[in-house]
Amino acid sequence: MDSTIRKNMVYVTLISAVFFTSLLILITLSPLNQTGPNVNQFNSTGMWLAVGMVLFCYLFPLLVYIRGVQSMKMVMAILCGVGLLIALSVLPIIGWLLYREPHPTTLTLLVLGLLLCITNIIWFFSAFMRSSRPPTMS
Repeated sequence: MDSTIRKNMVYVTLISAVFFTSLLILITLSPLNQTGPNVNQFNSTGMWLAVGMVLFCYLFPLLVYIRGVQSMKMVMAILCGVGLLIALSVLPIIGWLLYREPHPTTLTLLVLGLLLCITNIIWFFSAFMRSSRPPTMS
């Protein structure tokens, strides 16, 4: 595998991790944290456990992949697909909340959710694109 493709995939994975954890933290600062009794509050144990679990789901497979286990790319693709589904399912709720109660934090959540979706789609392209160089005969 071309090393630039590999580096791009690592960078996009890290950017996606930052967007996803930022989304989790920002949700605790938005009006969404008032929607039910089991919602995480900012700086609570539940919020930090959620952030830690998301970072583990991003970083553990990424580190194993960097160490040379190529099959881990498929595990990362599955996790990226799950992250994309989560972002796509949260976006309508955020949009509805923004329509009902306009709030700057909610607008930021909407933008962050869209950036997460775009980043995860870019991840699939960066992970599965082919090198433009022709194969060499060895």
